[in-house]
Amino acid sequence: MRPLAALAHLLALTIVASAACFDGANGLTDVERLPGDAAVWWDTDQDGVPVADDDPTANPGGPREEVCDGLDNDLDGAIDEDTTGPCRSPSGQTRVSECVGGRLLCFDCEPGDERSRACGCGAQTRDVCNNAGRWVEGVCDDCELLTYDGCGVNRICDPGDERWRRCDLCPEGQDCGTTCLGALYRCDESCSWQQIQPCGVRPPMCDRDSVRVEECGKCGQREVTCDGCFWQEAQCDNQGACFPGEEHDVPCFAGACAVGLVATVRCDGQCDWVSPTSCQGCVVGESGTFEEMCAAGAPECGKRVVQYACNAQSLIASCQDEPLVRGRSDQVVVFDECAGVIAPDTCTPNEVSSTFTSCGPNTCGMGITTTRSCLANGCGWGSSSASGACPVCSVGETSTSACTPAGGGCGTQTRTCTSACEWGAPGECTPNPPTCMPGETSTVACTVPDACGSAGTQTYVCAGGCGMVPSGSCTPTGNGGPSCQAGAREERPCSAQCGLAGTATWQCGGCGWSQIGSCVATQSATCTPGQVEDMGPCPLCPTVNRTRSCTGACTWAAPSSCPVCL
Repeated sequence: MRPLAALAHLLALTIVASAACFDGANGLTDVERLPGDAAVWWDTDQDGVPVADDDPTANPGGPREEVCDGLDNDLDGAIDEDTTGPCRSPSGQTRVSECVGGRLLCFDCEPGDERSRACGCGAQTRDVCNNAGRWVEGVCDDCELLTYDGCGVNRICDPGDERWRRCDLCPEGQDCGTTCLGALYRCDESCSWQQIQPCGVRPPMCDRDSVRVEECGKCGQREVTCDGCFWQEAQCDNQGACFPGEEHDVPCFAGACAVGLVATVRCDGQCDWVSPTSCQGCVVGESGTFEEMCAAGAPECGKRVVQYACNAQSLIASCQDEPLVRGRSDQVVVFDECAGVIAPDTCTPNEVSSTFTSCGPNTCGMGITTTRSCLANGCGWGSSSASGACPVCSVGETSTSACTPAGGGCGTQTRTCTSACEWGAPGECTPNPPTCMPGETSTVACTVPDACGSAGTQTYVCAGGCGMVPSGSCTPTGNGGPSCQAGAREERPCSAQCGLAGTATWQCGGCGWSQIGSCVATQSATCTPGQVEDMGPCPLCPTVNRTRSCTGACTWAAPSSCPVCL
């Protein structure tokens, strides 16, 4: 449309709108289409001033169906209204979606909500909905599922206990005479008494109506009464929540309920759970670097830089046998100046130290002296040098060697180390009996002294009955020599980083193949270890962005947690 025509058109529309208002008609949300023109619409908020969504250049298609995108699509003055609907939450529940910050989200619960939940033996626990709309279960106090007995607080016996009990048909509370019919009973795993011996006449084990109180279960008490024959135990009352010393892992509420943090609760001497004071593990998905000083309190001694990434560790059974994920921090040292560093003030800068190490007893006082110098900053010892040597023998040490007696044959002679730590002259040659038949031969494996160290065999011959000596040289058993063309190369399959398929280059050195260079992946990894991805604004706090990091397995870890700031 030409400029003058457009101006005339707008004036005409203004006149029409004014007339409609004057007549009391409500035509402000109507859409008109004039011949040859695009659709236009009136001031939807009826304040006489067009709003952003009234601008035809911002929404040239006119009003349309409202969707969750942070805009007033139907131009009624409201944003993202009536855009929710049925959805299935991550835990599989049927829920109603919520439009938050222009995104449809399906929560298990509303962040910050709390609920009371029955667990284990009928006790209650408090759960909290975290920032991601997920329930984080609280500590399950009084939970019997964690102990060796599954009989509940009101069990009548402890598994493994043995007692003599009545086995006649005498009704409870009635006197059945002086004859005591009893049998040995054992408490089974369901905390019930089971008879393990036949009934028989037993002498009374206690006086009628005797009563005593004994400890039982989890810091509880029960009354034990004599029926004239045997002790009868009442129910164990006033028990605590757990057995002293018992412990188990629970979700940790520190760190914004982050996945990966687990706490340990322990049972005290009063059979009550003691609240955890610290968390173990790390927040799954977190990564980064941290620095450590080589020597505490001495930055001049250098530092070590460690790169870490928190990955999911093994699953741990919670109170309700639901899995908990504990984070494990995988750490790699990427920069290290700590080699040889010691605590400050251990040595004086530029100090020279000498240490003498004796060669041992009867070595004529000989030994090795090691000299080292302290670094200029006093943080450790520098390179060292050694001087001196040990003697060839110790005073009084003896050595034997083969010799030939005057009449021929085999013999040995002995020499002794002198007081100067030197070998003296050998003694008389003493004849020895033959060790092999003259002329006897044997063959043993050997290595050919060629460029490739080929396998071979060596022949030995008995020399005068005094021992086997080599005859000739080592002879190759195969072709010997190079096994491939020197300098030849091949591409062979291999396993690259994160287990991805790849290829590596192998080269022949003349005597065999060896890999040169690293394995190059031929498949694309999901991500590169250490890579951090920005996932955009948090659903409930658009001013904060979520991130996720790539683990050492080339997979994305769980996203970082989000705060609630709406």
